[in-house]
Amino acid sequence: ANGWRQPGSAFKPFNYVTGINDGTMTAVSMFMDVTTVFPDGSRRYIPKDYDLLERGPLRMRSALQWSLNIPAVKALQINGIDHVFDMAQKFGMTFQDTTPTAGLSMTLGTEVTHIADVAESYATLANQGKHIGYTHVLRITDSSNKDLVPPYAPPAGDTVISPQAAYVMTDILASNTKPSQNPIWGAFELSGADGSHRPATLKTGTNNDADDLVAFGYTAPPSDADRTAGDYALVVGTWGGNSDGSPVLTPENPVVSTDVAAPMWRGFMREATANYPVADFAQPQGIVQADVDAWSGGKPTQFTTQTVRENFIEGTVPGDDTTKVGLQVVADPLDPTSYYLWQDGCAGTPETKGFLALEGVEPGHADWQAANLDWIARAKVGPGTSGGPDPLVPTTTTYLFRPGYTPYGKSWGAPFAPTATCLGLPSPSPSLSESPSISPSFSPTPEVSLTPAPTFTPLPTDIPTLPPTPEPTLPPIITPPPTDTPPPPPTDTPLPTPGAT
Repeated sequence: ANGWRQPGSAFKPFNYVTGINDGTMTAVSMFMDVTTVFPDGSRRYIPKDYDLLERGPLRMRSALQWSLNIPAVKALQINGIDHVFDMAQKFGMTFQDTTPTAGLSMTLGTEVTHIADVAESYATLANQGKHIGYTHVLRITDSSNKDLVPPYAPPAGDTVISPQAAYVMTDILASNTKPSQNPIWGAFELSGADGSHRPATLKTGTNNDADDLVAFGYTAPPSDADRTAGDYALVVGTWGGNSDGSPVLTPENPVVSTDVAAPMWRGFMREATANYPVADFAQPQGIVQADVDAWSGGKPTQFTTQTVRENFIEGTVPGDDTTKVGLQVVADPLDPTSYYLWQDGCAGTPETKGFLALEGVEPGHADWQAANLDWIARAKVGPGTSGGPDPLVPTTTTYLFRPGYTPYGKSWGAPFAPTATCLGLPSPSPSLSESPSISPSFSPTPEVSLTPAPTFTPLPTDIPTLPPTPEPTLPPIITPPPTDTPPPPPTDTPLPTPGAT
């Protein structure tokens, strides 16, 4: 509990919720999940997702739900390393140094802290954004049960983030224990005595060498009457590893947190809450719901193909999706699924269809834009196209979430625009309207060279592989690797899928 440990991806929620609380991000802020060169002090940092896949446009909820590394690093660059470091201390974490030393990798949990502190920080989220702290002693009595000191009474707490920001993050993390919304972490679902779903949050973390395997989460608070009857809300953190810090991960034993820490967390939680009534997380005032585009998070337009419902702090519902543009096209007479740009002289009747316009979605970041344009060129070829800024470790285009499991279909939200006219002549790229950025706009960062340079090993996230499964239809929401079979039914013993990172 008090050793210096890396929280891994369990740190990511505190980075994202900082942006939500500041009003610079929402649960649908779009990030391009594209391998990117980041200037990080005197070095160039090239983080990658655990499976070396690049998913392109996705919302914050998806990025955190699947524990993807690249969007988390982008969020930290937007929020500011020092700001998130300061916020993490307000949530309850202590660090070895008074200033951050990990750079942009801090969002991946490389800044060591105490596991008890991380649990305390999750309690701050659970307490609607108030830091309460914890105590080991509730009462001290003599042999006649007389109090020798006043019994412990929880303090009022210090407000770290708003109840609304805490609720949005809680709702994202609670989707991790719903099998219908997350077939990986959903294997650690909790249930009531009658077998009904028990709302609970969960986030895991695995550091590079699996020295530290962690899982953190909390249940919803009981009613006042149930609390008086002895039922409690619980915040639980589990850690697995070697106390001397020696690696757990070996080629013969490729364990990650979903093999060790998450099953421990679920086993303890199931036993501790077995007789508790099922309660849900209370929604505070100032929260509204709205439908958004499933990829960009923008307000649906006539070109939107999939929508999801999301929670927002009042006043932060996004405007129209501008990642898609309408163009006049005609179908290829030999292939009705292909289109040409229409111009005078074309046979047939033109029709307006929606096409992707991703070239300017992350303005103000020259290094991000360069990587995005490279990904767009490869994505136009199709999923499975390798490349990226690191020639030593190339990365590959894919749909969200991975081949064999695409909850929103085999798409990036719309097709890419055709470049040829019906006369077979190339046409300049269509004029694209200004693409949205995470509101408000961000300060530009200096452009960096994409010349190959030494890379830094990406931190793993805690995702066991999924097999090809039928494409599920995710329910409207309340809602950071690999085997080819779906997660086994929930059990209280470590899962046997060892291929995760």
